[in-house]
Amino acid sequence: MIRMRMSTIRFRSCFLAVLASLGSFSAARGQTTRWREFHEAGMRALEQAHYAEAEQYFRAEIRESSTSQDSELTQAASFVDVATALYFEGRYAEAVPFVERSLATRERLQGKNHLAVAADLNSLGILRCSMGRFAEAENLHRRALEIREDALGPDDPEVAKSLNNLANLCVARGKYSEAEPLMLRSLAIKEKTVGPDHPDVARGLSNLALNYREEGKVRRAEAPLRRALAIWTEAMGKEHPDVAWCLSTLASVECALGQSELSEKHFEEALRIWRKSVGPNHPEMADGLNGLGTLYRQLGRFEAAEMRFREALALREKALGPNHPEVATSLNNLALLYAETGRPQRAEPLAKRALAIREKLLRPDHPHMAYSYDTMAEIARKQRRFARSETLQKRALTLREKVLGPKHPDVAESLEHLAATLRAVGRRDEAEPLYRRALAIRSELLPGDHPDRVRLTKDLASLLRETERSDEADRLLQDMKVRASPTVGGAPDAPG
Repeated sequence: MIRMRMSTIRFRSCFLAVLASLGSFSAARGQTTRWREFHEAGMRALEQAHYAEAEQYFRAEIRESSTSQDSELTQAASFVDVATALYFEGRYAEAVPFVERSLATRERLQGKNHLAVAADLNSLGILRCSMGRFAEAENLHRRALEIREDALGPDDPEVAKSLNNLANLCVARGKYSEAEPLMLRSLAIKEKTVGPDHPDVARGLSNLALNYREEGKVRRAEAPLRRALAIWTEAMGKEHPDVAWCLSTLASVECALGQSELSEKHFEEALRIWRKSVGPNHPEMADGLNGLGTLYRQLGRFEAAEMRFREALALREKALGPNHPEVATSLNNLALLYAETGRPQRAEPLAKRALAIREKLLRPDHPHMAYSYDTMAEIARKQRRFARSETLQKRALTLREKVLGPKHPDVAESLEHLAATLRAVGRRDEAEPLYRRALAIRSELLPGDHPDRVRLTKDLASLLRETERSDEADRLLQDMKVRASPTVGGAPDAPG
């Protein structure tokens, strides 16, 4: 399966409000009028998504902070402001030392259990997660959550932010079942404390929808995303980066549901907003490009898909470095496209590089490891190394069944690929039940005219013809045509 995007970067826009609010924990006294002017101008620039301009104002804060009464705490607040601007610009590694300097100052002057310390821990955890350093991020987020719960109680909005970030980290690590209760608790706190139409609620809804998508519950993802989009558009305006992020995420769900025209429209709109608001080289752009490439590949528009995948890879390597999980996602997507279009020799080095990155950064049972196994297996199959392909496909299938459950769409993907390999070496009796099980999963999750379901039905019908069961194949294809009819099948309604 071509991956839309990976969880660490996927949740980047959901972290924006968390970092932007850190100034409220500065609590420094004696700030000069000039410092406050720089700070307010920088915050206005952030709200308007003018991140480079905000950075300049915040750097001016640092220079001004030396004249303040509580100069060290004022300077700590300025460090966090600069880190916030750098984060919005996608310059994560550059942001880290600013937050670390603020954290050291606040721990020394305010104590290790102060709320300002929790804020810095939280922001540092966000940055570490964005850089793919998940174990460090988890420790930071858990410590921030503990401080906030002790100081504020279990139902405070700041507790909700920590719960939300910890949940996002669970998704990044493939722990989807652990993420959902954290998200639901965070969302309940937000709706109670800030109201149902606040942007923080939109972020919670988006995260919940994305977790549903990763779990294979694609139909459940659409309704919360549409509600989140309405909230963000009303609160931020149609041209804000958060609106683009939500549009891109909704487009990825529409792609999975076979709603191709809507998906392409929303991807293109998201990319247009991002180009205008954050510039063409921001890491967020790669998410939209990657999603659009996925859609084009699904529609058989392979040249367009390759172009988008290449653009996404170049952006991610430049912004995130060569060894980031998102870079592995782009490498793997491009490799699988090459394999599927008969270019296994071009695919193999890309797939090996993606696997090496994942082996270094992810635990062995992370679901994304299976994508690398599956791609390597597809390359081996195209090279007619069927025994190697079978071994890798079984490894991917076992991992997915263990981590995702027996009815996840990625399990159907593994079953389909393994069946194709077995069929290629004449083991049709073993291939048929795999095809049938994969089709049962697809039929439960997807509308009748979805390309994945149509392709799988045709493959099973072809196998039936090979085993002299043409009548059964004809009935299967006729049933597919009926189910794909607009009056019978089609895209499902969004759940209420």
